[in-house]
Amino acid sequence: MVLHLFKNKKLLIKCYIKNKPFLIRIYNEIVLINLFYVKLIIFMYLIFYIVLNFITS
Repeated sequence: MVLHLFKNKKLLIKCYIKNKPFLIRIYNEIVLINLFYVKLIIFMYLIFYIVLNFITS
């Protein structure tokens, strides 16, 4: 039983190492998407601020 678990663990580690680039890519894509949204929000806020200043002045 213990040996079986150990074997599975080794297999799991192998699988993880094999899929690591894939996991890193997913993580990078999530970070990039978040950065994109942050930039978009900042951009929208700036436009809104400029328009508001233009209207009030």
